[in-house]
Amino acid sequence: MKKAVLTIAIILSAVIALFGCGSPRNKSVPIDAYLLRELSNLATTIDVSDYNISAEEFDKVINDFLENNTDIFYIGNAYEYTQIDDAVDVVTLQYTDTPENIKVRYRQIREGIELSVYELLYSELSAYADEIDLSAYKIPPSDMELLFKGFLSVHTKLYYVDSELEFVYSNGIVGVIYPHYISDKVPPPQPTDSPTPPPSEQPQSSEAPPPTQKPPAPETLTLEELLVREIESYAKSIDISSYAIYESELSDVYFGFMDEHPELFYAQGRVSYSEDSSGKITIVYPFYSAEPDVITVQRREFEAAVDAAVAAIPVGLTDAEKVVAVSDYLCVNATYDLTYEHRFAYDILVLGIGVCNGYADAYNVILSRLGIESFKLISIGMNHAWTMVKINGEWYHCDATWNDPTPDVGNVYHSYILLPDDVMSDNRHNHYGWVETAPPADDYTYVDAYWITESSPINFG
Repeated sequence: MKKAVLTIAIILSAVIALFGCGSPRNKSVPIDAYLLRELSNLATTIDVSDYNISAEEFDKVINDFLENNTDIFYIGNAYEYTQIDDAVDVVTLQYTDTPENIKVRYRQIREGIELSVYELLYSELSAYADEIDLSAYKIPPSDMELLFKGFLSVHTKLYYVDSELEFVYSNGIVGVIYPHYISDKVPPPQPTDSPTPPPSEQPQSSEAPPPTQKPPAPETLTLEELLVREIESYAKSIDISSYAIYESELSDVYFGFMDEHPELFYAQGRVSYSEDSSGKITIVYPFYSAEPDVITVQRREFEAAVDAAVAAIPVGLTDAEKVVAVSDYLCVNATYDLTYEHRFAYDILVLGIGVCNGYADAYNVILSRLGIESFKLISIGMNHAWTMVKINGEWYHCDATWNDPTPDVGNVYHSYILLPDDVMSDNRHNHYGWVETAPPADDYTYVDAYWITESSPINFG
């Protein structure tokens, strides 16, 4: 009974102290209460030297603490500490998300809000809502712009939503936001009596050099083959009228295709289209990120970066070891972009910076070159993307983003590699809300693998 009372007292103290300024460290405070206060304040380091606790004792304390405080979901499954005379001195923590996202999710859990802010945004923006009430989420105005940019960095299907938005707030809390869409009707249709858009509405891109021989007719190609061929030649318009794709399907079809082809990073941002009177799409107009000569250079840089990543993976590894080695490579050579400006595989592999969408895409590109099947998995509720990989006929979850500490301190974690569904979704790993159509991951072969506790790149020798 005393333990239950103490737990209630600890939780109440966290509500009062959440995200405020903590009081000075005091060894008279129970270590559970001290940890809860510091974690509620999102401390990146915690000094526990006053408690004179061994490493083995501390591991048990932190494990028991996380089991008893499931709302402290955001420290991941990895931490490090320094020791003095066999006693733990300073603990360094890895958080699983940015502070503004953690705050919103924490308040949602505390107040029992049914939808996460990301689920609400996705639902409302998919319906082109003119205004969205976010007052229940108690988001400070200073966090709103970055939170919204972070949301859009994951959801490329919402390409028609501008990252700029207006909002009103009172008493330090955002109330209603007013999204901006790219045009009055989104996506913008072209006149059905003319397959070519007016010059002012055509994508700003130079013509690609004419092919040296006549390409195959669209009827002989799958839609995927046609889109790859045309986008790789920087086509301004692509006739897909023979494939019977309707307006309601376009976003899923086109951006589902893009998810499977992260090497087409230069055409990932937007698409416009024409439709006939029945709503069937006749022509799509890709939007390119730069002029063809610039993109050509970027493509060469990207291919060189992928080749370098593949060459860095030692020969003779098992497929599981390759998956681990690729995660290590990404974590060592990239850092999480707290501005949400860099979203694609090119950004991770060439520029060394990006968000979860870029980590997942880069992971898939490298694994594909290594002959390992994988795909990107998205959770709307988490506003997050990670990777599923297939080894020996079994599917597993891998999250290179959460294996890479933020801020980047040079460490590499292995807490989110080759996990089954129920481990990936437990209180320690806290992934949830991925699409129901994902294949089941129910194999436990690697949950106790030796690399799980390592905080440096694995040396496979």
